[in-house]
Amino acid sequence: PHQGAILTLTKTVAEIRAGDRVLVPESEPLTNFVPHAPDPDFDAEVVRFWRETPESGAYEVILLDAGENEGLERGHVVSLWRDRGAITDPETKQPVPLPPKRYGVAMVFRTFPHLAYALVLETTDSVRLGDRARAP
Repeated sequence: PHQGAILTLTKTVAEIRAGDRVLVPESEPLTNFVPHAPDPDFDAEVVRFWRETPESGAYEVILLDAGENEGLERGHVVSLWRDRGAITDPETKQPVPLPPKRYGVAMVFRTFPHLAYALVLETTDSVRLGDRARAP
């Protein structure tokens, strides 16, 4: 059986809600991060944010749908890209695809076999689900 406890939070970085749990962090050795680029053909999708918000930004954590099995490792620096769709050519009435927009940089700090957490270091736009993380 679980026993209750009283806890005083002195600082938080996100909203606390009923039902949230307090966990003891896993003990991991401190790791030095040496920023470096992943393979030139690396490409992953932003699939989730650390906080459950529709968008994210600088100094926020994002989850990528690639990990160790795809060659990703701690310290990899990736650029963030957004596809911009297409516009209609006024003369031909045909769609003309716009080039993707590079708008930010993130660094991977935790990897799993098929997922990785990255910290957004700089951005000129909000990060959205479905955006791409690619080799810089």
